[in-house]
Amino acid sequence: MITALRISRWLMVSLLVLVLLSLLLLYAAPGIGLAFARHWYAQQGEGYELSASGWSFAPFNSDFRLSGLVLKHPGVGSGESRINELLFSVNPYALLDRRIEVGRVRVAGVAVTPLLAEHEGRQQLSIAGLDIPLTADDKAPSQPPHQAGQDNVAAESSHVVPWQFVIRSLELDNQQLGWSVTLPAADSRGELELQTLHLTDINSDNRPVQVSVALSVLQSELTLAAPEGGAETSLNLGEADSDAPLQITLQGQLLEPLTNPQWQGDLLLNDLALSTSANQGISVRLAELVLQGMDANASQQAIEQITLADLAVEQGGQPLMNLSQYRINGVSYQDNDVSVGDQSYQGLVVHTPDLNPASDNRTKDESAGKSVASKVQEGNTPEGSDIQPQTEAIDSSDSSAESVRQVLAFVLSGLHQGEQTGEILMSDSSVTPPMTATLTLHEVDVGALDGQLEQNLQLNKPISLHLLAGLDSYNRIALDGDLSLFERDGQLFPQGQVQASISQLDLVQFNGYLGKAMGYHVERGMLNLEADIRFDQAKLSGEVKILLRNARFVPADDAAIERLSKQISMPVDTALDLLRDDNGNVRLTIPLSGDLSDPNVGLEDLTRQLSKLALRQGAMYYLRQSLQPYTTMLTVASYAGDYLFAIRLDDLVFAAQSSELTEEHAAHLQKVAEIMQGKTRLELQVCPFVSKAEATQQGDNWPQLAKARGAAVKAWLAAINDEQGNSLAQRVSLCKPQQGDTGSVVLGVE
Repeated sequence: MITALRISRWLMVSLLVLVLLSLLLLYAAPGIGLAFARHWYAQQGEGYELSASGWSFAPFNSDFRLSGLVLKHPGVGSGESRINELLFSVNPYALLDRRIEVGRVRVAGVAVTPLLAEHEGRQQLSIAGLDIPLTADDKAPSQPPHQAGQDNVAAESSHVVPWQFVIRSLELDNQQLGWSVTLPAADSRGELELQTLHLTDINSDNRPVQVSVALSVLQSELTLAAPEGGAETSLNLGEADSDAPLQITLQGQLLEPLTNPQWQGDLLLNDLALSTSANQGISVRLAELVLQGMDANASQQAIEQITLADLAVEQGGQPLMNLSQYRINGVSYQDNDVSVGDQSYQGLVVHTPDLNPASDNRTKDESAGKSVASKVQEGNTPEGSDIQPQTEAIDSSDSSAESVRQVLAFVLSGLHQGEQTGEILMSDSSVTPPMTATLTLHEVDVGALDGQLEQNLQLNKPISLHLLAGLDSYNRIALDGDLSLFERDGQLFPQGQVQASISQLDLVQFNGYLGKAMGYHVERGMLNLEADIRFDQAKLSGEVKILLRNARFVPADDAAIERLSKQISMPVDTALDLLRDDNGNVRLTIPLSGDLSDPNVGLEDLTRQLSKLALRQGAMYYLRQSLQPYTTMLTVASYAGDYLFAIRLDDLVFAAQSSELTEEHAAHLQKVAEIMQGKTRLELQVCPFVSKAEATQQGDNWPQLAKARGAAVKAWLAAINDEQGNSLAQRVSLCKPQQGDTGSVVLGVE
């Protein structure tokens, strides 16, 4: 009995010691592993150190926690990588079923900068000072085919049950990540902060994985290698000192992650800032971009809605475009078919760049390039040039140049402008005087675009177009049409019909272009235009009807006047006088015809009209001569100041630096309006002035004060309709701003 009792006690003590030793080894295993890792890491490079401020392990619930992990790697990357906290738990009993089951993995406070570079023709990734080759070594011995076959047979015959795994929850919070990529074609470096990355139910059973990501891009720079003879391009995403870095939020799920990955969810970008560092670089700022209802896998992609908000584009510090909102309802791609739903935008403002060719270097370079190209084609190589003439024709039948043609089919449902109008701000200082104008987009509608893209663009049906715009409160520019494409000799031409109209277009602001085209500037004048244009198999037909109201022209460029006079076989001023009707208006009908490569705009018809009018004017001249001296007296009496008016009304005198209409002004304008209501063919000229003193005080902005005075008078009259129900504004022409003795508006009738 004593022996049995002793044996029993000895067994109990031995078992207890064994259990204690096992628990001790189990508890000490992480520490032993950490010591081994510290020793191994120190051997990876000079000065490499691995340390941890603490660790803990709960063997019964298998929770392991590591804190303050620091990896020092001097001279490589940032020199130091760290993890503030690593926590995970493992179910050890699942190992018996060949299953790795991790309950929760949480990583916080990661600061690491991966480096991607190319070394001896191979790409390798460096993380925490450890090099990981990404390209297989071409010199590595390959496995003999017969050996591979034997291994495959062995694997098939083993019937080994594969291991499975599941991670219930993976959490990465508060991570500071940087990267550096150095390749021959491009360099990239940057820094981002990963606020949250949560993955739920990561498994080997191909079940859906829930994904939630939120990160900030603090700074990102991409430098593209310079092409031969060019300069490198640098792009910056985000700003290091910005209070609002780029925010990226991703919410959704990953279906069939192992066999056919498919993403379903939403993507949100906030505070995007993109800029180029080149001279006169472009910067883009975007407040928000939302991709809602994304559904994508390897074969098809779809997005329910794309919304863009508050886009601003600048170049060299000058604004190019602002857009309040842009929305696309549905985008899908499958089997080379692209479908884009209805599109709309709000608050578009476009600033066109100044067209002034301040430097002709580019043009000269292009001309030189063309000269060199022409000499090469002739077989003459310029001295000192590396360009060699091509002496062998390229064999287009070479099988190596053949490729399978891919036809991209697309459907864009249409584009329209919302309730908020858009603006295009135009400026051109290449003409004298410079042109500045603001085109307001009142209505924009573009119909569905249905076609395919192979070698050329093809449309299955015409595109409907509708545009209503204006350069001021009275001007309207309208365009409606249906256009498709016609191909001839590899070139694309428009096919269809367009109707366009322009009403009450003030010509004064386009004096720079008029001076170039015809050598004259207008002191006043409004343009009305009606155009019916047809395109049929690269042929042009139609006509343009022009009505020029109350126009007064003054010479500006003698060379241009002489050139145009030769085209119409008479002096331009004579032609303008002949074309005027009894109310001082010019009416023209210009036919359009010919091939689109060389259209005819109907100058011959204009010459015929002038010839007929010349005969009529000759008869009038004979009648005036027979009535001498009364006609001379009448002509002299019609001059009033700087203007030739049949009737000059009382001037409207304004207070200094003011453009406000007074009660006295209104009373006078009421009389003018009553006359114009009854006499519907009466044309009124409104000519604004500023005084010399006002011009001195205003400086270069004095024309704006004069324009404001003229605009105030026209606005007052525009609110009144004549007997036919038309606004008086249609018969009120504004003269160009001028300086005079007083700040006033001169009213006159021809």
